[in-house]
Amino acid sequence: MKEVNRTVQREKVMQSIYQILLFLDEKMDYDATSIILSVFDVNDVDEIPKYALQVYIEALKNFNDIKKIISDHLVTWTYERVNPLCKAILFLSLSEGIYVKTTPRNVIINEAVNLAKKYLDSKE
Repeated sequence: MKEVNRTVQREKVMQSIYQILLFLDEKMDYDATSIILSVFDVNDVDEIPKYALQVYIEALKNFNDIKKIISDHLVTWTYERVNPLCKAILFLSLSEGIYVKTTPRNVIINEAVNLAKKYLDSKE
């Protein structure tokens, strides 16, 4: 796989997390490895950029903790009401900021805002 910048890596991790959230919403089984391989369009985990894989693994490993963090910060909403794309962006950002900790918070926030602008409509 050719070199992929971190912005693209984040977007692909967000897309992978989004797919998992959809499977969970439908109470369907999924294979997290197959999902990320498909999103990155590769055949082997070794072809996925290490940073993206680290963020993805941390998001999945800490899924319940991240879900609780999101839920605890919702004021007039419940976790279930939050758009799955919005959840995926939050999972990505919290995984990167709390567990991976190699990127400055202002960069993580800026990337999350850019993903939200690209994928979410202004009402969400």
